[in-house]
Amino acid sequence: MRKTNDIKALLASGQYKAAEAAAIESVRANRLDAQAWVLLGEALLHRGYAGAAHRCFRRAWLLDPEAHWAEQVEGVLLSRYEGEERVDIEALLRVPNVSVSAVVIVKDEEATIDRCLASLRGAVDRILVFDNGSTDRTVEIAKRRRGVELRELPWRDSFGELRNDALSFVETDWVLWVDGDETLHEDDRTAVKEAAALYHSIAKPVVLNVWHLNSVEGHIRSDLSQGRLFRMGCGLKYFGRIHEQVGTVDGGIYDPCIHRRTIRIRFHHTGYEPDVVRSKDKIERNRSLLKRMVLEEPEDPGWWYFLSRETIAGGWLEEALDYLGAAERTASNQPRFGRLLEVLLMRLRVHKELGHVQALAETYDRILELEPNHPNVRMLWAERRMNEGRELLREAGRRLHEARQGFRTYRGEVSADPSIAGWRAELVGADLSLHGGLLAEAWRGYASVPSPGAYVEDRLRMMKEQQIRLAFRKMKPEGVTS
Repeated sequence: MRKTNDIKALLASGQYKAAEAAAIESVRANRLDAQAWVLLGEALLHRGYAGAAHRCFRRAWLLDPEAHWAEQVEGVLLSRYEGEERVDIEALLRVPNVSVSAVVIVKDEEATIDRCLASLRGAVDRILVFDNGSTDRTVEIAKRRRGVELRELPWRDSFGELRNDALSFVETDWVLWVDGDETLHEDDRTAVKEAAALYHSIAKPVVLNVWHLNSVEGHIRSDLSQGRLFRMGCGLKYFGRIHEQVGTVDGGIYDPCIHRRTIRIRFHHTGYEPDVVRSKDKIERNRSLLKRMVLEEPEDPGWWYFLSRETIAGGWLEEALDYLGAAERTASNQPRFGRLLEVLLMRLRVHKELGHVQALAETYDRILELEPNHPNVRMLWAERRMNEGRELLREAGRRLHEARQGFRTYRGEVSADPSIAGWRAELVGADLSLHGGLLAEAWRGYASVPSPGAYVEDRLRMMKEQQIRLAFRKMKPEGVTS
């Protein structure tokens, strides 16, 4: 951290050459440090080496796919003059040559298999396709692709076993698992072998998660949870009949010795489109296999989590609550289970859908206790407070109405404030309308207050200025920026 702060200080003070030298030293010390590559790229950019900077930023993005700055920087640098070549930086970026096989297991993927295989050309050394009983033109289409090695594998009621059977045919240093309805992003073809080479020297078993861009009804949903690229010869295999997970032969999927990281290798995926799910009856198939898994391994929270997810997708919400409860219970005994927050977020959605008010509030509190700093949780907190605020405004409106009506019915020794029936109720009502976004009602309420005073005049002036700004924006000719 000190080295990082030192480099940032050099950049902030304009000492770009010194910052570059310090960043190079930091990269050499740890070539998997995305932040070091970012700082080196920034120093190079300031010194006029945009081409070398671009490649450093690309390396940083490969190592840290969730970097929020990456795509914006990428767009800017593509239009920059590259500057002089930096042979030393190119040497720093160079990685050893390692071999990678892409393994594609398919069944009835005639609509997507050609696209899938085309996207892998040039990205890997071998493409192995294993057919699992296709009855359409999948095999015929795959055979047309030059360089594709095609074999058949029997179905044994387990996708994990299917992958392990295929694994026995892999002879390269690394393996990349690809589904037949996925396509590799064209900009990431070189990233596959680059990522494998970067992590090749790590002594531990390495499992790298890729970035799935799931297309669902016109929207893209990102998923960075699937381990798809790993080194051979480290005792890794698949576990589970469905939603299979990578683990070690001896330690399973929760083995702490596994080095898990996420990288920027993007796959477009269409298999979650509703029509595809329905046509292949995926939900019932998956639920059937997962129900077997929870019987075989009832203390593994992962299988309960996946069963909950499939059950929610099928619309069986009450049933899903039972599975979510089992997932949370078993997760307490498995500290390396990383999806507890997702379990609670699913439970929250189900309770909201079913109208379980008390359970909804309890789940909110549990989530806030578990992960208060997670962006999703902060968003939930904001939504919760916003909804509470709306309810408070509605409650305030009801109380204000009761206060006005009270003058007709209240009879007692303590006299009511007569201003409530007059200007005070109007003023509070105007404030409520303003907070609720009812600007016309707020204006009428403020304007009706007799002897308005500074507070009301300030509110009216603020609303008038806002109306002028809005009118100006509507009138402003295209191209005017100020």
